[in-house]
Amino acid sequence: MPGEMIVMIIVLPALFAMVGWIFWIGFDSHRRRITAKARSELQTKLLDRIGSGRELVEFSESEGGQRFIESLTMEGNGKGVARGGPIERILSSIQKGVTLTLFGLGFLFLGWKYRFDGDVFNVIGVIGLSLGIGFLVSAGISYRLSKSLGLISEIESGKRKDLVSQS
Repeated sequence: MPGEMIVMIIVLPALFAMVGWIFWIGFDSHRRRITAKARSELQTKLLDRIGSGRELVEFSESEGGQRFIESLTMEGNGKGVARGGPIERILSSIQKGVTLTLFGLGFLFLGWKYRFDGDVFNVIGVIGLSLGIGFLVSAGISYRLSKSLGLISEIESGKRKDLVSQS
């Protein structure tokens, strides 16, 4: 009986999570491919319209031209914040930390409520809770370091009201 319970409690949800993750990876890569192709076509058409070096210099000195050149060098999220920049990575770490912490607490509660041989719930709960707290501590340290090193600009930290209110 305990072996069947372990299969129902651990193996089946892990299997469903793995299949869901594989589908998510496939859909996300397809979306990224379509976005990259559309961005590439737009940039190519825009560069084709620039006929001379003088037009290129004038275009690059304008605000729109500077944003265009930035988009060529890094993948942005459309709000002036580089994708994969410090703020995005810190928020991702916080999201993972909260999720894993709640996951771990849930399993610790199940371990407290339903006791059977092996304390599988407690082991999974402690691992999930430890990982979650680790992600949260990592996000806090990353934020402090990024702030002290000047990696977080006014745009990313939300001090610029005009950019924050547009979203």
